[in-house]
Amino acid sequence: MLSQQEVLKQSHAAYRQWADIWMKHAKENTVKYQAEKRSIKDFYHRGIGRTLVCVGLAPSFEKQFETFKKYRDNVDVAIVDKAL
Repeated sequence: MLSQQEVLKQSHAAYRQWADIWMKHAKENTVKYQAEKRSIKDFYHRGIGRTLVCVGLAPSFEKQFETFKKYRDNVDVAIVDKAL
């Protein structure tokens, strides 16, 4: 099991690698949500009654990616930190 310091080190490395893309997407989503007059509150309780597929980082993730895409309208997919 990773120590708290190791997890923090990995998280900082991931942020350095992906920060520009994350910030770009956050800005684009902000514009979109404001134009649609939506907020984060619109997501509250949205998944009630739906199936959640929680994905961890493992070799099987890549093998099953097309399956996730095939059923994306029928399930919600949550991918753990750094797996995607």
